[in-house]
Amino acid sequence: MIGQASGPTSSPPAQTSSGWSTSRRSSSTPRAVDGRDLDQGVRRPGHGGGAAPEALPIHKVDRVKTPLLVLHRANDMNVPVVEAEQVVESLKRRGVPVEYVLFPDEGHGWRKTPNRIRSVVAITKFFAERLK
Repeated sequence: MIGQASGPTSSPPAQTSSGWSTSRRSSSTPRAVDGRDLDQGVRRPGHGGGAAPEALPIHKVDRVKTPLLVLHRANDMNVPVVEAEQVVESLKRRGVPVEYVLFPDEGHGWRKTPNRIRSVVAITKFFAERLK
């Protein structure tokens, strides 16, 4: 989940729970070794289907200029933790304010009520501090 606060050179605040992947796979869908979802025939980007890898947001992180909140679930099979951490590190190197919250016991989507609450609190705090 990503949240972005607006600044003088940015568009209005936005957030998305779609992450960096364009895969339509649910967390319970079995996956073949080549990245193909066994029950749907949907392929992950870079595995012969879906969006071209260069079209994914992870390849456009250099355009982010406003503070960013990254909420990531450690067991997300669609968006590996390493990709979220690459985004966070890239932004830190460029001096872009970034907050990173990792949920070690969640997959793709919020399932546990305490994590839902923790994510809403983090989002609310993030926007409250930046949109005064």
